[in-house]
Amino acid sequence: MERQKEILKWLQEYLNDVNTIMQLFKSLVGDAKPGKSWIANIPDKGSYPEVEINSFYRHGVGIRVDYQGKDIDFDFSDLDFVFEDDESRRIMKIDIWFFFQYLDSLSLGFKADKNILEKEVEELVKKGVLTKKSICGYYFTQDIVDM
Repeated sequence: MERQKEILKWLQEYLNDVNTIMQLFKSLVGDAKPGKSWIANIPDKGSYPEVEINSFYRHGVGIRVDYQGKDIDFDFSDLDFVFEDDESRRIMKIDIWFFFQYLDSLSLGFKADKNILEKEVEELVKKGVLTKKSICGYYFTQDIVDM
């Protein structure tokens, strides 16, 4: 039970970091060009040390970012995330493998045992806290219900 509380806290920190990164990129790369999303303005790779983005590289439909020493990876195709200036309620899929990479990059004092963590995440699904929508895609159930 205690581990599940920790996992929920880490999941929220992960999503908060993703939101922060999206806000930083949006402020750095500018508005959308006609017919494209502002996300298309993000270079394939680089860094923005002035905002603690030590490095980043785009992959497939996503991006992997070293932000403040944390490994934060997410897919843009899953992105429907709320920004502070946006009043609409939006959610983002939690890719469990990206989340495990994130945990490994935190200085938690232990190496994340993915088998144990995956079982704990599945328990959160059984309890109705998380909803599983694909092989590695989870959402906070409350976010789905509130949509």
